[in-house]
Amino acid sequence: HRSKSTSRRGGGTSAWNTAGQTASLSRACAQYGLTEHQVTSADPPIPCQWRSCHGNPYAVVKLSDMAALKRRIAAKAEEDKKADLIAELGQEGYEKKLADEKAEKEAAAAAIKAKHEK
Repeated sequence: HRSKSTSRRGGGTSAWNTAGQTASLSRACAQYGLTEHQVTSADPPIPCQWRSCHGNPYAVVKLSDMAALKRRIAAKAEEDKKADLIAELGQEGYEKKLADEKAEKEAAAAAIKAKHEK
């Protein structure tokens, strides 16, 4: 009894072989507003494949990996911003600032709603 092979000939449906799922590193960086240094120093690292066009090698990355990296970097920036504000204002001051910002947004939304109901 032979076991079935799970490999697929002809490219399969891997994201590496599906149109629109990958891009060159430079194009992906431009698309997501990242630098090549951010990508190459990412932890965990972003996997890439190397391809060649007319003898010139270039890295290819999955766009889903780039989107995930962008989210991680944005989350880290938000955490750093929060830590800086807490260091500057203290925990109570930070919570008061958040409450004030929320109240301002709610007041602005209520004003817009009242304007449209006239």
